[in-house]
Amino acid sequence: TRRMNMKHLLPERKQYFKAALHCHSTLSDGEVEPELVKEAYKKKGYQILSLTDHEMCFAHPELNDEDFLTLNGYEMMIYENAPRMNARTYHINFISKSPENRWQHYHPNLRAYMKGHEHELVFDEPEERVYSVEEVNRLVKKANEKGFFAVYNHPVWSMEDYNDYINYSGNNCMYYI
Repeated sequence: TRRMNMKHLLPERKQYFKAALHCHSTLSDGEVEPELVKEAYKKKGYQILSLTDHEMCFAHPELNDEDFLTLNGYEMMIYENAPRMNARTYHINFISKSPENRWQHYHPNLRAYMKGHEHELVFDEPEERVYSVEEVNRLVKKANEKGFFAVYNHPVWSMEDYNDYINYSGNNCMYYI
């Protein structure tokens, strides 16, 4: 068999960017303000950041500069049981393909994450969520149709495994850690 060389995996003459597509700020359960998150990532050589705070899709144009771009995004959760620690949970980041798009799925029972920001959010009618393959696939499909890139997050930490995620569809990539 022929060994694949790295240069065959990465096309020549393309520009590449270092991007972080999963992090939180003080807008949800992060410990650092958005401005300081940007500063920390920029110091590490990142050029693109999506602040994917829980259940809230915010735009951060004030963080953009000639060397750094923020993408609108948020992390959605579907719990096997009521929101609690040690419950199997489907975590997914939805990252907007357009800087104007801030639409999001809205679940009325997750207001704790919103910390008074409900008036800033853009969503359709509130939707209940059920932890099932069909529900996950429906919500991912809807977000894809609304112009979002889907990143399935940390299945091991979320107590999911291959038997769970082999059935999910519509995700563009997986953040495995």
